[in-house]
Amino acid sequence: MAAKRRLRWAALAWGALFLFWLPLEDVTPNAALGLAGGLCVWGAVGWTARRDVPPARWPWLGLVAGLALAPLAAGLLVFKSGLHSHGFPDFGPRQLLDLLAGMPAWGLGGALAGAGAWGIANRIKR
Repeated sequence: MAAKRRLRWAALAWGALFLFWLPLEDVTPNAALGLAGGLCVWGAVGWTARRDVPPARWPWLGLVAGLALAPLAAGLLVFKSGLHSHGFPDFGPRQLLDLLAGMPAWGLGGALAGAGAWGIANRIKR
């Protein structure tokens, strides 16, 4: 019950940050990466809480969350560019392609984070 409440508060905080970020004139993908990372972590934690995923599978879940980060960030950037209605996009195609090119690194980072969480969970059990 407490985990669901924390996840709900985290979703509300993410939504507030998203609404704060939307009107800002920003030409770097850093904020979108942070928002997408928060969404991936929120999804992974929610998945483990709802489905009772064993810790041995956390590295795989981290890999999936890490691989989802770049497309989510690109989607956020496209969404924001569409809302601003400028004569030119806030984020160019090259920025989006560079963002998507980082998918393997984000996937590896997610897998390592999942492995680290697995190691911490095993250490706490002892």
